[in-house]
Amino acid sequence: MLIGSHVPQTVAASSQINNILLSLPGQVTAENNVAFSADGRYGIIAPKFHTPGSSSALSGRGVYVFDARTGAILNEQLAGWNPTTVTIDPTGTFLAVRHDGNVTQGTGENQSVVLQASITVFRLNEGKLDRQFEAAFPSFDPNDTTPSPFGLDRVLFTADGKRLIASNRMALLVYNTETGELIDREQVFARTELPSQIISFDLDQKSGSLVATGVTSQERYIFLPLQMETTGNLRPFQGDSVARVELWRDEVLGADTRLAFLENGTRFLVGSSSSGRIFMYSMNAISGSGPLGWTTLYGMNLTGADAATQGLQLAFNESTSLVMINRPGHINRPGHINRPGHIVTMNVVGTNFLPESYGIENFLKTSNQLVQEAVPTEDGQHILVLTGQGVVLKFKLDGTYVNAVSTSITGVNLATAKDGSVAVLGWGGENNSESMVQVLQDK
Repeated sequence: MLIGSHVPQTVAASSQINNILLSLPGQVTAENNVAFSADGRYGIIAPKFHTPGSSSALSGRGVYVFDARTGAILNEQLAGWNPTTVTIDPTGTFLAVRHDGNVTQGTGENQSVVLQASITVFRLNEGKLDRQFEAAFPSFDPNDTTPSPFGLDRVLFTADGKRLIASNRMALLVYNTETGELIDREQVFARTELPSQIISFDLDQKSGSLVATGVTSQERYIFLPLQMETTGNLRPFQGDSVARVELWRDEVLGADTRLAFLENGTRFLVGSSSSGRIFMYSMNAISGSGPLGWTTLYGMNLTGADAATQGLQLAFNESTSLVMINRPGHINRPGHINRPGHIVTMNVVGTNFLPESYGIENFLKTSNQLVQEAVPTEDGQHILVLTGQGVVLKFKLDGTYVNAVSTSITGVNLATAKDGSVAVLGWGGENNSESMVQVLQDK
């Protein structure tokens, strides 16, 4: 990548880039993302809101496929109102667009639903989208057929793309991606347990290990270890009933917490956003079990309501035993970070946490860069960091700086492709009034 104007000029550029800038129909938010096709040829985006004055019937409800090399929009389809996340299955065959619901008035049983939270699934073929099915999130009560306005942004596919996992905050839902059939429903909380709810879930695609993370009405955070069978059915990871493993009292997990699985899905790591502690648990844990070990990271903790809204995101590199811990920054349009993020790496061997490294963060500090987001590359060999100053930096896993490029937009998040392409989603143009994607590719 070309060196950016905000990066130390003593570091030589390693290559040139193709730099594609695409102005989007609709308005994006921090909830939106870019997803790449399996080969990196196509990018997909579904901007959440309608652009005032736009005559397009798809503005704020469409999904768009663009050529990642030219920026040309190749296909657009009606998806539904208020789209948020876009997820592609590992085989590159299916695409899921998740939509927000909307409640206009009332509380509890008397809420009036205008828009149902839902998922639209498409088949992606050579840059074109064909609708497979749409599924509205079902009611909290499994015996109630009334759709729910609520659902997690989190949508995951199994490794073969045949199953899709979603949640209406009270249950895990497994769908057949070919037919839209609801294969299984794992009821984590009953309606009588409100305001208890699922806040996230993670799947180890190799082993089928799945962990649902929830918070109870007593404000205790819990994990439910599950196993996904090849049929798409969920079962307890061990025994006949699902264990509810409690996190230590007063620890808080943010809503976008991401776990990291270890040892073929037999253990997992999770980070507390209130204390900065990283915990290791066994998937064989039973109710009442404690962690196998833990360590505390400097600068990762948040206080008050921030701790519950912004979680730590972990990624594990199996070949190097390296864990990347990222706490994304909080960016506000028109483009300033009001809470910078942090990034730390460490090695985990067995149940032991080796000393953590702040090398990337220290480099950023000396360059006066504030972290917005950090992600590993698809090959797992590098870490990319998006800063609040609009710079994308590339590091080796040991924290060694590689290169960087200054973007021309205010970026809110990053996406990576297997061919090395990087997409920065955010805002640009006059007064940051346009929703834009900038695609960077090594030549």
